[in-house]
Amino acid sequence: MRKFSFKIKIFYILYFLLFTREIIISGTTINSLIPMQFTDIISDCCLMLFTCGAILYLIFLIKFNILEMFFFFLIMFFFFISAYISGSYLLFEGMMLILCSKNLKFDEFNKFNLKTITITFFIILVLSCTGIIDMFIEVRPDDFTKTRYSLGFAHPNTLGILSFEWICEYIYMKRKQNQNGKYIISALIIFFIYLITDCRTQLIAGALLIIACLIYEKILLTGFKFSKKTIYHIFVFCFVLIFYISFKIVRYYWENPQKLQNGTIRSRIRLAMDYIDAYGCTLFGSHINLGSRTSIPGYSLGYYFLDNAYVRILVNYGIVVTLFVFFFYMTYYKKIVKKNEWVPVIISLVYLFYGLMEFLIFKICFNVFFIYMGTILYQKKKIKNIIGGNL
Repeated sequence: MRKFSFKIKIFYILYFLLFTREIIISGTTINSLIPMQFTDIISDCCLMLFTCGAILYLIFLIKFNILEMFFFFLIMFFFFISAYISGSYLLFEGMMLILCSKNLKFDEFNKFNLKTITITFFIILVLSCTGIIDMFIEVRPDDFTKTRYSLGFAHPNTLGILSFEWICEYIYMKRKQNQNGKYIISALIIFFIYLITDCRTQLIAGALLIIACLIYEKILLTGFKFSKKTIYHIFVFCFVLIFYISFKIVRYYWENPQKLQNGTIRSRIRLAMDYIDAYGCTLFGSHINLGSRTSIPGYSLGYYFLDNAYVRILVNYGIVVTLFVFFFYMTYYKKIVKKNEWVPVIISLVYLFYGLMEFLIFKICFNVFFIYMGTILYQKKKIKNIIGGNL
């Protein structure tokens, strides 16, 4: 068994602090067992320890040259300003962990996280089924015949995206094995979780992931050859297309509100319209109200959630952070093409599709492939070349 260095152990501790905060405390019904004031204290302590630990990690355990230090300081400064104004440190936490990922062996981390998610799932399942913590049960407002169960997680959609993450990590771990077993196991898990949660986005995204990986593994890998430049342009096109579709749909229904009727997807589009209208788009975002009984500027008391990840980033975190996320993805795609690692790219594109209906894709503990992106951007070329676009 490989021994982890002190630096890598610290990284794992930093990640587990975020995992505790984002998944165990915020992502489950643990509040029904532990009073909320105590879980809030635990969550704040995790955030404080993580932030202090990550800063010390970056200062003392990672070597940067002057240009890298300036570049990373600029990133942290912009993300901190956005976090302070928006009142949400979610992207700031994720970016700090990504910056700490230098020299991390992602394959080993991926196996560690697979075990962590699996153990967490079964613990929460047992606690929920034994009545120690609450089980969230919901009837779909657009279809009263369908009941959704969370199995101890905060919402059925939370269980849905966590299971999707598990499948992504499992397929990634088995990516070099040309076997059908990984797809059969993944399909069974997707269908089983769908029967429990009725999470349609998870079902569609999981099916897309399996189909895309099968096409790549069984057809493209063995029969067709494309130039790296062509593949890069395909990935960039898909990425831009997802962003474009997201805002195009919102704009269409904004201009034609009479076409919006009842339904989960249409209600999310309407809410995205309402948030853009209420808060607009600023450089560093705005503090937005979210909740089942709250109000936003210009609107009456009601149900307000912003699930579209791209509208959420633009409105909540601002134009500067949105542009940086765009730059981050473009740089990653350009670099990963030269490594011939297509499975993680397929995974990232399916995650982007998931973001049309779920903001949790930008919570790093629900999408650890952001850490993979960080390890790729750190490899070989210096930050000077990344800034210049010469990958």
